[in-house]
This record gives sequence, C-alpha cells and structure tokens, in this order.
Amino acid sequence: MAAPLLPWQTSAINLAEHAYNLVHTDEGAVAAGFPSALVAGTTIHAYLTHSPAAAWEAAWLDHGWSELRLISPVFDNETVDLIPSEDSTSEHGTIEARVGGDLRATLAVATSAPAVPERAIIEQHSELTFDLAEGLGTYGLRAGDDLAVYANEGRVHPSVWPSIGNSVTMAFHVTGPWVHVRSAITHLGQVPSNAQVTVASGVVDRFETRAGERVVLDIEARVDGDVVAHIEHESIIRLG
Repeated sequence: MAAPLLPWQTSAINLAEHAYNLVHTDEGAVAAGFPSALVAGTTIHAYLTHSPAAAWEAAWLDHGWSELRLISPVFDNETVDLIPSEDSTSEHGTIEARVGGDLRATLAVATSAPAVPERAIIEQHSELTFDLAEGLGTYGLRAGDDLAVYANEGRVHPSVWPSIGNSVTMAFHVTGPWVHVRSAITHLGQVPSNAQVTVASGVVDRFETRAGERVVLDIEARVDGDVVAHIEHESIIRLG
C-alpha cells in the first residue's frame, strides 16, 4: 500500500527568472494593486507536489493527476504550510497551502486521472519546443523542493508542466501583467530532467470576470513523439 500524504513546511522564494512577469517584482506588483511581489504560482505548485511525490513516487510522478487552484497570493519569504486534507487516502487527496492559517492554494491529487470530457480547441497555436536541460528540468530544486527522487532518478519535477503552461500563455496571449490561476495536469510517462519537450497547444475557452480576461489553454507535451503530459492551463491575461 502506498504511503499516506504527510504535511510539509517551507519558506517561499521568488526566483529572479520570474521578473518577466511584472507582478513578481515589487514595483510591478504594487502598480497592479498588491503590497509586494507575488511568488510565482509554479513555485507554489512545486511546494504542493512535495507530499504526493514523497508518498507515491513513480505511481504519481509517471501516471498521476493533479489540479492546482491558486486562490490568493503568497509573498516572498512567507512561511508556507502544506497540509493534506483529512480525507486523503493512499490513492487521492488534497493538499492545502496555508500562510498563517489562511488558505492560499490547493492541489487535488490522484494516482490516476478522472474521466473528463474533451474540449474543442477554438484557436490553435503553433508548436513550441522546450529544452529542459536549460533550467526548466531543475526548477523544483531551485524553488526549494529537494526530494531525492528527482536527483537520484533524473526525473523532471512536475512543476515543469505549469511552467510550460505559463510559457505558452506568454508566447501567445500576454502583453502586460497577468496571473496564473489554475492548472489540471495528467502525467503520462516518465520524463528525464534533460529532455526536449515539444508542445502542441490551443485555446479552449475565453471569458471575462471581475478580475479581468481569462484564457484556458489545452496543452499536449511530447518527448520523442510520445505524449508524456496533458495540461489544462488557466490564466487572467489582462487584469481588470
């Protein structure tokens, strides 16, 4: 039987590479109405994945599923508690990211993906290629999640998938400050941390909210022709 999900705690850090999105700088965040720089959602995702990766290892890293929901910002140097829900089991659960008791993000996780209806692409993107050896493959370690399973087995950290989602969003939809709010990720195979990943993507939904214009992307990641991950990635691309 797989191990239970366990709590974890870490100090949030804001990687310098995220300064391309101005809300991850103090100046840009203040201009957008925040008190200081937001820590990237992909970094919070990296922390949230610590518990399922530690407990379930390959069963989740290679064939599992998760859905990240970013609820409110985490700021640089805040202490983040990663707390599994009481109804978590050896096959599914939810991890909450809390700061001082306040809920900031959740990650629903399972060792197999739920059945979801296929969504039609309404706007196709051109393909992109990412060389994980250039930094994406070690993102989780640099963000502060140093689980041995990645270094010992050369596996990519699961934070690579929302990171790629952000890169696709920026490549096709972003002209100013923006915020990543949700990612649903299905792992479909083991991926080395130095792999070349080819991405096919497109828009499956656009809509307006009080917070601004949102776009939902469908992203398929391939390595050597094999599909290794599927991502549904939602962002506010123009802040209201």
